[in-house]
Amino acid sequence: KNPCIKSVLSDSSKLTGIIDRETHLHQPSCTRHPSQCMCTSVAWIWAFQSPPRGSSPRSGKWMLFPDKGDVDAAWATVRQLVAQGQLGPGAKVVPAYRARAQYIICVYTADYDDSADV
Repeated sequence: KNPCIKSVLSDSSKLTGIIDRETHLHQPSCTRHPSQCMCTSVAWIWAFQSPPRGSSPRSGKWMLFPDKGDVDAAWATVRQLVAQGQLGPGAKVVPAYRARAQYIICVYTADYDDSADV
C-alpha cells in the first residue's frame, strides 16, 4: 500500500468532532475501514458532526462511487473534511459486506442550491 494512504487512514481514525451513529454495532476488532468492515449488523459507517448541524428544507446529498482499492482513502478524506466543517454536516459509506463492485459514499449538504456547500 501507498504509505501516504496508510498515513491518512491511521490519522483519520483519531478525528474528533464526528460521530458514527452505528458505532455500538461494530465488532470490537473492526477497523471501521469500509473495505474491511464485515459487521453484518452495520448498515452504514457514519461521520456526522458533533454537535450536529441542523437540517433545512434545502438539505440534500451527493454521492461518490469509489472502487474497493480507493474507498478507504476516499472515506478518510470525506471524514476529515466533515470533521473540519468543510464538507457539510455528515456522510456515510457502505461497509464491505454490503458493497458490490463499487462502494457508495453519501455526503449530505445543508443546502443543495449553495454551490459552495455542494
